[in-house]
Amino acid sequence: MQVVLQAPLTGWALPLSEVPDPVFSQGLAGPGYAIDPTVSVLKSPCAGEVVQLHRCLHALTVRRSDGLEVLMHVGIDTVKLNGQGFTPRVKVGDSVEAGAPLLEFDSDLIATRCRSLITVVVIPENPAVTSVAAGEGKVVQGSDWLKVELKQGETAAAQAEGPEKSGRWLELPNPTGMHARPAAQLLTMVKELPGNVWLEKRGGRASARSLVGILGLGLGPKDEVRLTHTSLSDQQLKRLEEAILSGLGDDLSAAPPPAPAAPVQPAAPTVEGQLLGVVASRGLGIGVVYLWKRATFQLPDKSEGATRERERFEGALTQAAGQISDLERKAPPAERAIFAAHAEILQDPELLEATRTAIAAEQPAARAWHAAYEKQAEVLAALPNPLLAARANDLRDVGERVLACLLGEASAQRVFPENSIVVCRDLNPSETVQLDRQRVRGLCLSQGGPTSHVAILARSLGIPSLCAVGPACLDLKEGAQVILDAENGVLHCQPGSAELESARRRLEELTQQQQAERAQAHQEARTGDGTHVEVAVNIGNGDDLRQGLEQGAEGVGLFRTEFYFHGLDQEPGPEQQTQFYGELAQQLGAQKRLVARLLDVGGDKPLPYVPMAHEENPFLGLRGIRLYKSRPDLFRRQIEALFKTSEQCRLAVMVPMISTLAEWRAIRAEMEQQLQGRKVELGVMIEVPSAALLADQLAPEVDFFSIGTNDLTQYTLAIDRAHPELAGQVDALHPSILRLIHGVGEAARKHGKWVGVCGGAAQDLEAVPLLLGMNIRELSVSPPAVPSVKAEVRRWTVADCEKLVGEALALAEAEAVRKLVRERRK
Repeated sequence: MQVVLQAPLTGWALPLSEVPDPVFSQGLAGPGYAIDPTVSVLKSPCAGEVVQLHRCLHALTVRRSDGLEVLMHVGIDTVKLNGQGFTPRVKVGDSVEAGAPLLEFDSDLIATRCRSLITVVVIPENPAVTSVAAGEGKVVQGSDWLKVELKQGETAAAQAEGPEKSGRWLELPNPTGMHARPAAQLLTMVKELPGNVWLEKRGGRASARSLVGILGLGLGPKDEVRLTHTSLSDQQLKRLEEAILSGLGDDLSAAPPPAPAAPVQPAAPTVEGQLLGVVASRGLGIGVVYLWKRATFQLPDKSEGATRERERFEGALTQAAGQISDLERKAPPAERAIFAAHAEILQDPELLEATRTAIAAEQPAARAWHAAYEKQAEVLAALPNPLLAARANDLRDVGERVLACLLGEASAQRVFPENSIVVCRDLNPSETVQLDRQRVRGLCLSQGGPTSHVAILARSLGIPSLCAVGPACLDLKEGAQVILDAENGVLHCQPGSAELESARRRLEELTQQQQAERAQAHQEARTGDGTHVEVAVNIGNGDDLRQGLEQGAEGVGLFRTEFYFHGLDQEPGPEQQTQFYGELAQQLGAQKRLVARLLDVGGDKPLPYVPMAHEENPFLGLRGIRLYKSRPDLFRRQIEALFKTSEQCRLAVMVPMISTLAEWRAIRAEMEQQLQGRKVELGVMIEVPSAALLADQLAPEVDFFSIGTNDLTQYTLAIDRAHPELAGQVDALHPSILRLIHGVGEAARKHGKWVGVCGGAAQDLEAVPLLLGMNIRELSVSPPAVPSVKAEVRRWTVADCEKLVGEALALAEAEAVRKLVRERRK
C-alpha cells in the first residue's frame, strides 16, 4: 500500500543525510526527506488532524485518518527562538485539507539567528511503514512528492497500551525543554527495550517511541516528567532516568531562550533622548535624520522569450561589472579588495548556470536571477560560521545591482539632504562608498561593529559613525534634528537649543584641533619623556602611500601585497611584481621602512587563479602562510621579487597567520635561501592567539613582530567582527587581548626586538597609550589617521603609559578599560 504526500513547501529537495543535524541526518527522528525552502509558509502534506504543535511553534504534526503521522520541523536549532518568528495558522485538534496553510515563518530571522532554514519532513516511528522515498527532481513546488509504503493490510495506528508501572518524577534540565534532539535520543534508547514506555507529565503523556508524541507534550525547561512502562527492569528504568537528568545530549550550560514570541520592542535609551552605540569612526556630526530605505523591485511574471531574456541578462551582467569597476576605483585604496570580490561573484558559475537554466525554461531573467542569488544567499546566511554567513550581504549587494540593471533602475542616484545623519540597519560596502561627503555629516547603524567593512570605509571617508545602536534608532522621525557624538558613543535624539549650541562649539574645537594636528603631522611623534614612536601607514598601492606620506607617515607598517594580486586576472610574473614593488620602494625612499606582508589569501580573500578546495570554515583553514605547502611556487616568486627592492628602501617582510614555531622556521629557511646577502628584516604577524602565547619562543628567531589586532581580537573572542548582532563586542581593549599584546611586548623587550601594531587598535586613540605602555614602538594606520595618532603619542609619557597598563590589566571588561583611559586622558 502506498501513501503519497504533497511537498509542504516550495524549495530544493535533499535527503536527510545532508541535513546539518545528526538527529535527522542519522534517521533518529524517523525516515523522510528535507526541503531547503524558498517560501515562508508551511502547508499540510495531506488531509488529516493537527495532533502536535510544539510550544516553540517551529514543529508540528498532522495525522491522517489511517493513523499515519507526518512531522514537519522548520529550520535547524530553531527551538532556541522560543516561538519568535513563527505564526501558526492552526491549533491542535484542527482538521486540515492537503495544501492548507499550517504555519508562517520569518525566513530572514531564522537565517540570521539559526543554523539553517532546511525543513525536515519525517514519518515518526511506525511499524507499518516499510519505506519512504521522494519523487524525482530537485525542485519541489507543492505537488505529490513523498511516497510512503505501508505493509499490506496493516494500518499506522499506535500499538495498544498494557499494564503500567511508574518511575519517579524528574525535573527537566534542558535549557530549551524537550525539543527534537533530546526527544530523539530518548526514542533511540527506548527502541532497544521491551514492552511499552511512556513519557508522562502532570496532566498528559505520550509514547516514548513516538517523537511526535514527545514533542506534543510541549515540555519546557524545569517541567516535571516521569517514565511509565510495562516491562522495564529496575536497571533499565534507572538508565533512562539518568539519561533524562543528564539532558539527553543537550548543552546544559546554554543560556535559556528568550521569552515567547512577541513584538520586538525598541531598546530604551539609558538617558532620556539619548541612544548609546559603539564608535566606528570618530568625530561629531550635527544634522537631520535621513532614514535609508532600500529599493524594492517588482519582478515580471512573464518571459519575453528565452533568447530575449538571455540577452537582457548578459547585458545586465556587463553593466553591473562596469559599475563595480567604477566603485572599486572610487573606494579608499585599502578597501578596493571588497569590490574585487564583488566582481568575482558576478562570475560565479553556479549562480550563472542556475539563472541561465531558469531562463531557458521560460522564466523572466529578473525572476530567474533573483531566485538564484537569493538561494545562495540563504545558504550562506544559514551557515553556523558567522564569518561566512556575513558574506550573504555581499552576495545580495551584487544580486540587487544586477537586478536593478535588468529592471532599468540602475541609474537612479540617491540624493541626500544638506547635513544628513544617515540612519539605517546596516549598509553594503557599495552603498557606503556612495555617501555624499559634502552632505552627509554622520552615519548611525543599528547593527554592525567597529571593525566591519562599513566602519572601515566610514573611517576612510572621514564620516563620523556609530554602530550597534540598536533598533530604536530606526524609529526616529525623518528630518528630526540630532547630534551624533562619535567621540563618546552617543546619539542625542532630542537636543535642545543649548545642547545644539554646545555641540557646534565642540565641532569648531574639533576642526581647529584637526588643523593643528595636520600642521604638526610631519614632525616626529615623541612622547613627553622623549621616546620616538614611528607612525606609519597601511597601504595596498601607490595611491595609499602618496596619501600617507602627505599626512606625515614615517614609513609603511603594512603593505597588503595581496591587493595587487586581486586586481589581476592571472598571477603576475616575477618581473611584473618586481616593477610594482620597486615603484613603491622608490616612492617611499631609502630611509623609510617598508613592511610588506606576504600574500594573505583565503578566507574572504580568495584569488580566482589560485584554486582552493571548498572549506566549511576557510577562516580557520588554508589562508595566509598555510597555503604555502600547496603553492610554494607562488610564494617563492613573490619573495624573490620583494627582495629585489631591498636596495631602494628599508625592506621588512612579515609572514601572516603563523601559529606555530615550526611554521615560522620553515618559511624563514625558505626566505633565507633567497636573501643572497641582502639586508632584509624578517618578522611574524601576530594575529593568531597561539602565536601571541608563543611570543617568548618566537622572539629569539624573528627580527620583529607586527600585531594585527583585528584578527587577533576576533579569533580570541570567537566573534566575527562583521557579525550583525555581535560585532559591537569585538573590542581590542578587552583585557584578554591586552594580556596577549603585553606578553608579545615583553618577549620582544627581553630579546631586543621591535614590535608594531598594524590593526585597528593602532588608530584607536584610547588604545594608543596602552600600546605605548606595552613596548609598542610602531603604529601603522590608515592615511587620514596619521596626524591624530602622532598628536596622541605626544600627550603621554612612557612612564604614565606603563602605569596605565598595570591598572588596565587588572580590569575585566573592555568598557572599564576605556573608562580608565578617558579618566587619565583628561
